[in-house]
Amino acid sequence: MKTRQKPEEFKTKDGFQQIYSTYFSKVLALCMKYTGDESLSKDLVQDVFVSLWEKRKSLVIEKSLERYLCWSVKMKVFEHSRNQSIKRKNLEIVKSRQTEIVLTDENDFGSVQLHHEIRTVANNLSEKCRRIFLMSRQDGLSNKQIAFELNISERTVQYHIKNALRDLKQGLKYRF
Repeated sequence: MKTRQKPEEFKTKDGFQQIYSTYFSKVLALCMKYTGDESLSKDLVQDVFVSLWEKRKSLVIEKSLERYLCWSVKMKVFEHSRNQSIKRKNLEIVKSRQTEIVLTDENDFGSVQLHHEIRTVANNLSEKCRRIFLMSRQDGLSNKQIAFELNISERTVQYHIKNALRDLKQGLKYRF
């Protein structure tokens, strides 16, 4: 049989202080059982009592005030745990994105620096060798297309690309 009651003692400060002093220790002990952290438990129990005070005019309690307070603290611990889990997940997402940004920035910087070094070394190649190399690597043309454009044999294209790569490798070796 459920009994519904609207405790009159909630309406006055003295009555509320009486409830607080009667149940605080018991509710705190229950909360500590769930959290294992005294400071956190005090905060959560305090929140339960603040909520009780704020709802005092409209609150209807079934069964007993003690059961209501115990249920409230269980829900408060659950809510806190859920919020902490969400915060941890969000923090991990932020950390991973920061790492990705840093890695991307470093990769972009390294890529820019590498391209600059390649251009510097490529500028030291002979005109024909540099032109063939850039057509191959920068423009993405095949050896056959380069040979057709420059009216030279594919074998000559291969020769110049091989020499360009060798010279680039040699030139970059001392820069990094």
